[in-house]
Amino acid sequence: DGHEIDVEISMTSVKLKDRYIISSFIRDISQRKEYEREIIDARDKAEEASAAKLTFLSMMSHEIRTPLNAVIGTSQLLLAENPRKDQLENLNILKFSAENLLSIINDILDFNKAEECKMVLESQPFNIETLCNNIVNSFIPVSKEKGITIKFTNKLKRINLVSGDETRLSQVLINLFGNAVKFTSSGSVILSAELINLN
Repeated sequence: DGHEIDVEISMTSVKLKDRYIISSFIRDISQRKEYEREIIDARDKAEEASAAKLTFLSMMSHEIRTPLNAVIGTSQLLLAENPRKDQLENLNILKFSAENLLSIINDILDFNKAEECKMVLESQPFNIETLCNNIVNSFIPVSKEKGITIKFTNKLKRINLVSGDETRLSQVLINLFGNAVKFTSSGSVILSAELINLN
């Protein structure tokens, strides 16, 4: 009917008595080509969706950072006003939680690096005892509501200064400890730090 189609042609030389003839086979590959076009189209749409996701995450991260910085700044101002002992503990929990959330938000801004496997772990000195205490203290309101006991047990033998990525470790411990608190209906949840090897 005159319309063009995609075909695959194979040609073979065949000897017939004292002469050669060309044997040709023509196969219609229109359906295969249509599948290929669909795959390319799906890939392009997936790439567009991924780019849109990154743009959305970046925009939302910037929007969230503004109020978070206000929370951190306000908590610092309140800490500087000589609060009562009971207020001091709550303010420290508030400041730690806001700063940890801000670190996560900053990671979202770097989401493209994570997708390209270019995320680099930091190696900076930090106090593991302080970090663990802050994590446990941030779950005190939830534990009181559930009627369970939570605590940090330090078995580090006074070696509290370690080197590593404090933010990543904090995220892991918060997830683990948070799930433990979430799924514990009675009893206690203990976060323990122990020195395994100095080397």
